[in-house]
Amino acid sequence: MPRSFRSTRLAALCLAALCLAALPFALGAQAPSRRLELSDSSRNGARNTTANGTTDARNEERPAAPRAAGITPPRATDAAVHNANFVRDQTVLGALVYAPAFSMTVARDGVPVIATYLVVGAGTYFAASDYARHHEVSAVASDFATGGALRGALAGWAVAQATRADSRSTAGGAFIGSVVGMAGGLVSGGRMTEGEAAATRFGGDLLATVGYGFGSAAGGARAGRDGGAAAVGAALVGLPLGYLYASHASYRVTDGDVTTLWTSSAIGAAAAGAFIANGTPSRGTTAAVLAGGALAGAFVGDRLLVRAYDHTQGEGYAVALGAAAGGVMGAGVGMLTAAAHERMSAVTVGFGAAGAIGGLLLSERYLVPRGDAGRALSRLELNPAGAIGVASGHPGAYPLARWTF
Repeated sequence: MPRSFRSTRLAALCLAALCLAALPFALGAQAPSRRLELSDSSRNGARNTTANGTTDARNEERPAAPRAAGITPPRATDAAVHNANFVRDQTVLGALVYAPAFSMTVARDGVPVIATYLVVGAGTYFAASDYARHHEVSAVASDFATGGALRGALAGWAVAQATRADSRSTAGGAFIGSVVGMAGGLVSGGRMTEGEAAATRFGGDLLATVGYGFGSAAGGARAGRDGGAAAVGAALVGLPLGYLYASHASYRVTDGDVTTLWTSSAIGAAAAGAFIANGTPSRGTTAAVLAGGALAGAFVGDRLLVRAYDHTQGEGYAVALGAAAGGVMGAGVGMLTAAAHERMSAVTVGFGAAGAIGGLLLSERYLVPRGDAGRALSRLELNPAGAIGVASGHPGAYPLARWTF
C-alpha cells in the first residue's frame, strides 16, 4: 500500500476521533433550557417572626416544599435512567449508523474499513457518555435525538441519491445527516413537551410521505430519486408546522393525541382510496387522492379526538389497535360481499375504512379518555363567591378572578 494512501487513511481516522471527542463540547455550548415553575407564595415566602420582630433563621434555611404548588420534582434516579437510555441509544446508533456510514466514506479496502468502524463505533459510546456525565438529558430529548439521527441519515442518503452521487458520497451524506439530526434533536428536544415532540415528528413524517408520493408520481424514470428529494423538502416544512400546531393550539395536544392523528390519517387515506380502487388511475392521481384523504383524516381527527380529549400514549395505541381490528373485519366483510376476483375492489376498501371508523369509535367509548384540559396559558377564571363577598359589604379580601399564565 503506498505511503501517501496510508497517511490519508490515518488522517481520516484521526479526524473522526477528534470530531466525536469534540461533539459533547459543541452540544454543551448550547444554553440550557429554562422552565418557569409557579408556586404558592404564601407558603414559600412565609417566615416565622419572633416577638421582637426578628426572623427565625431556621425557617430561612429550610427549602420550600415544591409540593405546595402541586408539582412533584423529578427524582435523581429518573434523570440517571434517562441519561443511561441516551447513552444506550447512541451506542446502538454508532454501531448501526454512524460507524458504517463514516467507514464507507473514508475507506475502501477491508482492513481500513474495519479499523474505521471500530474507532467510530467505540468513540460514539465515549462521546455520548461524556455528554451525559455533564448534562441532564430528558426522556424527550433522548427520544428526539434518536429519531433525529435516523431521519437525518435517511434524508442525507435521499439527497445524495437525488444528485446521482457515488457510493462514497452517499455514505457521507448519510453520516452528516445522522450527526446533524442527532444534534438538532438533542438541543431542540430539551425544550419541548412530549406532545410538542410527537406533533413535530408527525408533521415532518406526514408531509414527507405526501411529498414522496407527489415526487415519485412526477419523476417518471427518476421516480425514486425525485420522490426522496421531495420527501426531504416536505419534511423540512412539516417539522416546524407540527411544532407550531402543538405549541399554539388553544387546546392541549398530548403524545397520545398525536397517535390518534396517525390513525385518523390512515383511515382517511383508505376511505379516499375506495374512490380509485376499481379504476386504473395515474401515479399523480393516486398520490393526490391518497394525500388528500390523509390530510382530511388528520383534520377530522384533530376536530373530533384531539380537541375533545387528552389521550395517554397507551390510549392512543389502543385506539389504533381498535381501528386496525375494525378495518380487518370490514375488509373481510367486503371480500365476502364482492366477487372472488374483486378482492381489492372499492367495496372491500370501503368496508375496510368503515370498519376502521367503527373500531375507532368503539375504542373511544370503551376507554373513556379524559376530557381536554385546555392550555394552561392565558386562562382567566372568574370567582362568583368573591363577587358575592364584595356585594355583602363585609370587610375582607375577596378574589374576583384568577389569571393563569
